[in-house]
Amino acid sequence: MIDAWLDLPIPLLVLAAAALYASSAILLNWLTHHSPLTGCIAKYRGLVGPFFVSISGLFALFLTFLASDVWERKARAAQVVQSERDALAALMALSRTSAEAAATIEEAVRSYVKSAIEDEWEAMRHQKSSAKTAEHLDRLFHAVAATSSSYPPAVHGAMLQKIIDARDARANRITLSNDRTETLKWLSVIGLALLTQLALAVVHLDKTAPQRLALGLFSAAAVFAICVVAAYERPFDGSIRLPPDQLAELIKTP
Repeated sequence: MIDAWLDLPIPLLVLAAAALYASSAILLNWLTHHSPLTGCIAKYRGLVGPFFVSISGLFALFLTFLASDVWERKARAAQVVQSERDALAALMALSRTSAEAAATIEEAVRSYVKSAIEDEWEAMRHQKSSAKTAEHLDRLFHAVAATSSSYPPAVHGAMLQKIIDARDARANRITLSNDRTETLKWLSVIGLALLTQLALAVVHLDKTAPQRLALGLFSAAAVFAICVVAAYERPFDGSIRLPPDQLAELIKTP
């Protein structure tokens, strides 16, 4: 259920969250002031602000932990893409020390980058990798390995190391595209927001209008906060996904 919600485009994701918390707020207001149970619920009048603060504080704490996990994943994803780009750029720079082999290696780099952008970036949106991109990376490795006679041993060794660095960065990129926050964490945050609504409703049992205002303001804030975090949940998917711009710079370089 959570995965299906996170897969939605941002407008629908926000709409679904807003529908949940608006429905909950309306139901709580009806139960506490207009339902047959109003009389039974009225005996709980007198609860004060600290009761609400204890629950809302727990919601804020869990939301902070969730946001930290999500944004840390996004930052790591950006870092590994940068590392992959840097390794390939360094490889191309080292290859130019030999005019004889540079063209072959640079062409292999460009083929790999083009496949990563056109094939693998789309595959990562579906938590997959591209066999075609992996094949291009293997060809790049073999192209570099075959040029050992064209470079001094130290330079050739550095070039091989850059291939290994690029391969490691790609593996980390694919791993991060498959990484997801545990469903229990999302359910905890969503559930605590609902409990916070309940606490607000109980604290404002005496008057209908203040209760409606409090529930409306908190619901709007909760929807905004939760949906902002949700939009960043998947670094290579969704409207705020990481673009392959850094790798694309290598293709644009003459």
